[in-house]
Amino acid sequence: MAEKEAPRTKFFWLVVGGVVTLVFGVAGALVTSYLSTSSPKLIYTVTAVDYFEGQENNLGVVTLDVSNPGRKEIETLECNITLPNSTVKEPRVTGLAPTGLTLESTTNSVVVSVPFLNPQESLSLQILVEPPPSEPIKSDVEVRGKGVRGLESSKNDAAEKTRLEIIPLVAGLMTAFVANALSVRLLVRKSRLVRRLMGSVIDEKDIVLGYDKQEMFAFTLGLNGFHSYAERIRCHHRKMSWLSYSDILTENVLAEARDDSVTLSRAIDVLKIILENIEGLRPATAAAINVNIARLCAVQGDTKQAATYIKTARGEHARMAEGRQELIPELRSLTQHDTADDAAVTSNHPMQPSGEVGRS
Repeated sequence: MAEKEAPRTKFFWLVVGGVVTLVFGVAGALVTSYLSTSSPKLIYTVTAVDYFEGQENNLGVVTLDVSNPGRKEIETLECNITLPNSTVKEPRVTGLAPTGLTLESTTNSVVVSVPFLNPQESLSLQILVEPPPSEPIKSDVEVRGKGVRGLESSKNDAAEKTRLEIIPLVAGLMTAFVANALSVRLLVRKSRLVRRLMGSVIDEKDIVLGYDKQEMFAFTLGLNGFHSYAERIRCHHRKMSWLSYSDILTENVLAEARDDSVTLSRAIDVLKIILENIEGLRPATAAAINVNIARLCAVQGDTKQAATYIKTARGEHARMAEGRQELIPELRSLTQHDTADDAAVTSNHPMQPSGEVGRS
């Protein structure tokens, strides 16, 4: 059942990863919005019209717009603008009620004081000036409130852009971190399964290093002298089931060393190791491996042993065993009588897998 459930597991973790990404994406947007509006903020813009024709002299207009785009009120707002090369003629403030507002001016400067500026509120200071005859109007501006200094609009835009770029990056890194943590959790679950299948030989560090089903089979092949097969399995790009590994070994041995009794015996030993040590084999997989052992025994000429393994295979999964026996020439000749030995042979056979817990 585990092989059927594997795609569901992968799909589940893909969904989890997508949900995590979505959550952090939305969270990043909310954090961006919160940071951009929660703290006190003063933004100002200065514009100047150099001059236009007056009755006696050329005149200019300097406008200072100040706003509070945050969510907190700003106390003790003071706007100070100095015009070093112009003469102040007449200042005025628009956008706010005159209550509490103070407007003071000198020849070259204007100061506006406001007790507080509410969130999303703004004011506009317009100054009629006499500009210099042959150069643009110059201005020095300082805007501040209690605990906050004003930022010119262009500089604030740059800072806001930087923040908007950094926060999604941080959110992306957090997403990657959480996805990696979920992967590690899945890996640890896998390591527990493998440790249960192979005893205490393999720990979680081995799993992280890639000591998985493919490596275990290659290691078993190497122990039994199949060094070239082990190398091929290690280099194989596709992960396979125990049934596939069993079929590959059986087919290669019969193709390359059919008449070599020693090689056939070593292949049988490899398949026995799988049956004896992998507790969670699916019944169909265990049946197929027993059929492969029976096939190798039959090629060796040991039909009695082959019949014993066929009977064991039928006890695991009758349809798999009978279907394979029918298709394999070496086993097709075995009669029902050959495989009808004492049932105790099967029940006490050391190669019969124990239980179906943690099947894979």
